[in-house]
Amino acid sequence: MENIQRKATKIIPELRNLSYERRLQRLELISLEQRRLRGQLIEAFKYLNGLNNVTLEGLFKRDALWPDIGAPQPYVPYRDGGSGVAREAVSKQLVVLGFLAIVDVSSPPACSRHLLLPSALKGDSAAILASDGAPGSAGSEDEEVSSDEGKVPSLCVLLHGGLKKEGMVALCQVAPGWYGILYSWSDNKKKSNLLLSIFHPGVDVIPWLGKLDELGPASALPLNPYSTPDATPPFPVKSGEKRSYNQACVVWVRAGGLQSDVQKILRHARKLPDKTNSFYKELNRVRRAALQYGFPALLQGLSSILEREILSLPTSAHPEGTMQLQHACSALIVCARSAMDPTTSDNKHHTNILPLKTNFASQD
Repeated sequence: MENIQRKATKIIPELRNLSYERRLQRLELISLEQRRLRGQLIEAFKYLNGLNNVTLEGLFKRDALWPDIGAPQPYVPYRDGGSGVAREAVSKQLVVLGFLAIVDVSSPPACSRHLLLPSALKGDSAAILASDGAPGSAGSEDEEVSSDEGKVPSLCVLLHGGLKKEGMVALCQVAPGWYGILYSWSDNKKKSNLLLSIFHPGVDVIPWLGKLDELGPASALPLNPYSTPDATPPFPVKSGEKRSYNQACVVWVRAGGLQSDVQKILRHARKLPDKTNSFYKELNRVRRAALQYGFPALLQGLSSILEREILSLPTSAHPEGTMQLQHACSALIVCARSAMDPTTSDNKHHTNILPLKTNFASQD
């Protein structure tokens, strides 16, 4: 940026032969370095005089402007135990329980992620380094230890290479009733690391994997799902309860959303009886949304729109299409009246509108 300003000041013909400092003086400008220092001093003045809405604690000291940020505390989650809060701590040992494919695990939610590194050599060599005070001998011993680290077998390196090549993750237990996964993660094409993602405490924290304490080897099943490519995969596990994020909800944030849904119903209505199933599917979707939002008057308006659609049908239209539209209009009126009447108990507005059964054959 400084070079850009230096070249820009040379554009003026009268200042082209002057030095950079003289050009800045003639233009009443300052260098970018001085401008940056000026901005930092202004921000420091605002912090010290309370002009910015920030706290000085943890930012810097008042007397020497020196960092005073404490070390981060280790993550220790808490579990709601009903009557109180129970504290959970990660064990010092990781127990590898089995392996899962990355496509089955996908991207599970995690409360923390950690980088795993092989531990340094310990034992006699470390004791020698600690007891010997000669600088020459300490350096030679240090070189021997660093050279021996690459020759000692490491489970961390073996696990990292195997998971990366096979496209798998290792399910591990970090504490009783608390699980996580080990996997290979790369920030670029040349370098990758072995990471540990710790789930939230519990055995039923990943819905598509089921209960983690009930997972077992695939070979123990009557039919191994990984034996043939066309076999049914065991994951995701289907839950018995319907979760809100699995349902297609109708949202009318703007008027255009409601108009789009009504236009979709009219497009199917003009193609009756070929689009009978699609017509009633969209009609019931709008009907349920109107009743859930407490908007039964929408059903009366939709009935009026369908009545006008009946009058505008051409004479060559199929008679079954007219009969289906008349049936839908009357069903919407009955549903709206049942929903707006607080004394009714027939609950007709809770049932779907079914297609009218006719005697017309498909080839008529």
